[in-house]
Amino acid sequence: MSRDLLIEIGVEELPASFLAKGLETLREAAIAALDAARLEHGEVKPLGTPRRMALLVEGLAERQPDRRERVLGPPANVAFDAEGKPTRAALGFAQKNGADASAITRVETEKGVYAAVEVHEVGRPTQEVLRDLLGDVCRRIAFQKSMRWGEGDHAFGRPVHWLVGLYGDEVVPFEFVGLTAGRTSRGHRFLAPAEFEIPRADAYVDRLREARVLVSFDERREAMVAALEKAAKDLGGKLVVDEFLLGEC
Repeated sequence: MSRDLLIEIGVEELPASFLAKGLETLREAAIAALDAARLEHGEVKPLGTPRRMALLVEGLAERQPDRRERVLGPPANVAFDAEGKPTRAALGFAQKNGADASAITRVETEKGVYAAVEVHEVGRPTQEVLRDLLGDVCRRIAFQKSMRWGEGDHAFGRPVHWLVGLYGDEVVPFEFVGLTAGRTSRGHRFLAPAEFEIPRADAYVDRLREARVLVSFDERREAMVAALEKAAKDLGGKLVVDEFLLGEC
C-alpha cells in the first residue's frame, strides 16, 4: 500500500528566480532524504506560486522495509586487543549499530580483516519517519539570499506564514521555523483569501484551483498564454511570446 505526500510552505511573495531555485533544492533534498530513509516512492513533483512552495510525492510506501545487512567496523587489529577482547573502538562501533559486544565478529575482506556486526532493523511506519524527516528537508532549501524575521533565529527566502503536511488524509505535524504543519492552506490573496482545509494530499491541486490558485507551472503557463493570445487576437494582433517574461509571471 502507498499514499501521496504533500508539503506546502506558505510564504510572503518570492521572486520568480527564488521560487525556481528553492523548489529545485526542495525536490533534491526530499528525494535524498526519502531514499536514505529507505522509503519507496514514485514521482516527486514540485508545485508552487510566489506565495507557496509545495511538493507532491506520489505513491509513498506506508512503512520502511526491514533491513538486514553486515556492517563493517574498524580493522581487527584496532577492534580487538592482544587477548582477543573488544576494544573501546569496537564497543563504540557495536553500540552505534544497536548491537551487543558479543555480536562483533571478524570478517575477511580484500583490504584485510575487519570487525563486523549483523544489523537487523525493523522498518518504521512512514508517518513516524516523516515527522522526524520533513523539518530537516525544509531546512535544506537554498536561495540566492535569505532573510530573518520576528524574534526567532529563522532564515528563509521570505517569512513563512503557514505549513501543510499531509500523508494521504493524515496530517504530518512536522516543525519548521517555529511553525507546526497542519492541513490549512490559503487561496488567492484577492480572489479567494479565506483559509481552507485540504482533505488529502492528492486533492491539493484541485482544491487550490477551487481557491483560484494554479499551483501547476504548466497549467499556469498554458492559461496565461491562452489569455494573452485571446487579448492579442481581440486587438487584431498576434502574440509575440517573451519566454523570460512568461517565466517571471
